[in-house]
Amino acid sequence: MDASSSERAATMMYEGYIACLNARTWTGLGEFLADDVVHNGRPLGVDGYRAMLEQDCREIPDLYFHIDLVVANEAGLRPGFDSTAHRSMNFLGCLSMEGESSSMNTPFTL
Repeated sequence: MDASSSERAATMMYEGYIACLNARTWTGLGEFLADDVVHNGRPLGVDGYRAMLEQDCREIPDLYFHIDLVVANEAGLRPGFDSTAHRSMNFLGCLSMEGESSSMNTPFTL
């Protein structure tokens, strides 16, 4: 697979992952995650990661991710996306703010 093909495959995989999150199809997470997935330095595995996402969605019932741009190259994958939600309580230790929207730009290594 040449570089542009692998970059497109990585982009399509990430788009599928975001679609899985937005659809709340938690049983499909294993298609996108390594069995030994780590989040913020904590080893969670797929089951722990799924539990974390389920909790996030209970706290933010209308959480939705919209991809603005995905840059994939030999260095990794860098998505830029917006998430919009109405928080029902504190989320990740932050103050609850109704209707808050946030933008994220998170690097991933392939």
